Formats: sequence, structure tokens, C-alpha cells
Amino acid sequence: MREVRILALCPPRHTDPVSARLLRALAQPGLAGLQVEVCHVPYGFRTFSDAADSAPSPEARALLARAEEADAFITAS
Repeated sequence: MREVRILALCPPRHTDPVSARLLRALAQPGLAGLQVEVCHVPYGFRTFSDAADSAPSPEARALLARAEEADAFITAS
């Protein structure tokens, strides 16, 4: 089975308890073939589209590159 990579984008000080539980559940090692990487969106970016809109910044370029390598991404805001 092919590994599925998901990039989970969330603010640096993520406090939403429902999204936090979801991210923890997805990151459990027992889910074979599913790799979840939690990526903290730089301050000032509320969503992935905010990062995409400011692609000239080094942080946004790095975030976009990581998202392109993933099979999917989710946002937790």
C-alpha cells in the first residue's frame, strides 16, 4: 500500500480543541500508510490561500513547496 502524505496547516498557537484532537488522531503511528505532518503557518497567514497570496516571502515559498509534495493538506484554524 502506498503511503499517503497529508500536510496539516495550523496557526503557531493553535488552540481549537476539536481541530487539535483531529490532528492528534491523524498523527497516530497505528494508522498504516498515513503520514501526517503538522506545519505551523507563519504569523499573519490565516489560511493556505493567505500563504499562497504572499508567495514572494521565503516562509510562504517553503510552505507551498511542502504542500506540493504532499498528497493532500488540511487546515485547522
